[in-house]
Amino acid sequence: MRPVKAGNLRHVITIQQPVSSSRDDYGQKIETWTDVYADIRAAIWPMTGKEFLASQVISSKIDTRIRIRYQAGILAKWRVVWGSRIFEISRVEQPDMRTVFLDLMCYEIHVGPTRPAPTGA
Repeated sequence: MRPVKAGNLRHVITIQQPVSSSRDDYGQKIETWTDVYADIRAAIWPMTGKEFLASQVISSKIDTRIRIRYQAGILAKWRVVWGSRIFEISRVEQPDMRTVFLDLMCYEIHVGPTRPAPTGA
């Protein structure tokens, strides 16, 4: 576990929960999200090789650890919004079993095209 000083909580995130889902004309699921906690200070770390390998036992998707000050009631399957980036929470951990910090074990969701569309033939 990495120690965290207040100065390390330099990112500002929003934590959201799903409120409803529907299907579009093509049958794709559309979820509506609402902010539960806004303007939360956080430390965000990509997983190191060792941490990533250890997390593979639990979930192959986890690639980011987000540490926040303790907030009650945060659940897996909620999401974190950091600027234009979105992370789905896979697991919520409470380091040292104290109500000081929470570690949100997440993976980044890529919204929209991940590569340029092909041009004419």
